[in-house]
Amino acid sequence: MLPTFYCVGTQKAGTTWLYDCLVEHPDVFLPEHKEVNWFRAWAGKPSLYEGHGLAPYERLFDEANGQKARGDISPGLLGARCAEILHDISPDATVIAILRDPAERAHSHYHMLAGRHRMPFDFDELLEDPTREDPHEILYEGYYARHLRPFVERFDRVVVLRFEDLRRGPEQLFEEVCRILEVDPSVRPSALTKKSNAAGSYRVRALYELRVAVAERLARSRFDWIRVALRRAGLPRLVDRLGRKTAPNAPLTPRQRARLQAIYADDVRELEALLGQDFGAWLEPR
Repeated sequence: MLPTFYCVGTQKAGTTWLYDCLVEHPDVFLPEHKEVNWFRAWAGKPSLYEGHGLAPYERLFDEANGQKARGDISPGLLGARCAEILHDISPDATVIAILRDPAERAHSHYHMLAGRHRMPFDFDELLEDPTREDPHEILYEGYYARHLRPFVERFDRVVVLRFEDLRRGPEQLFEEVCRILEVDPSVRPSALTKKSNAAGSYRVRALYELRVAVAERLARSRFDWIRVALRRAGLPRLVDRLGRKTAPNAPLTPRQRARLQAIYADDVRELEALLGQDFGAWLEPR
């Protein structure tokens, strides 16, 4: 009952929208929450897979009831180690990645985190020194060729979609995803044209950090059933709704964009060679 497809990335590129749409599809089964993140180690901690093995992960799919497609949408599943593990357990799975202009993605990622955490640097400081220690891996996430190459080398079917296509036509992109998964493309979920993860910040960042820390501690213990019960009761969503305010991000300045384009230029060209696709628009001056 392991997944037939994995959406491995990237963050801030429409994966929440994809989850919200596919979870409504009668031919698709997804775990009850997005971003299981079972296989990637974060901030030097062992992954859930390393700590608990595969059996608890498999149980996430126990309630699948004949759906043609089963999936895990965890946009942090990037890099060689994740590709190796996923291929070992699901060698025939389809791998999906939604990519976004890496400059815009990094900018959006930073502001999302700044709305949730006390950041040790501002965005310009990060751009001036991309090698600085960053536990959130903001810039690192945007090296798409580096992250996707291990998947392309291992899996027979790696599909790359573009966030720009989602913006232009969510209906058409969702139909494409359905065809990729070989499920009914005529389904029109209620989330199809809704904006997911609107920009904003938490009024009390400490409250958000506490919620995440407790959930992480429970997920790594024998009391994970408590976390699951609280999620099913809607408590985390209620905390977020009461504690969060939406507001647009500050725009990406021409100087910031040019700096990010310089940082990512070599990787973008490598990505073009890897996939045989044109991503030159990401490097054009604006």
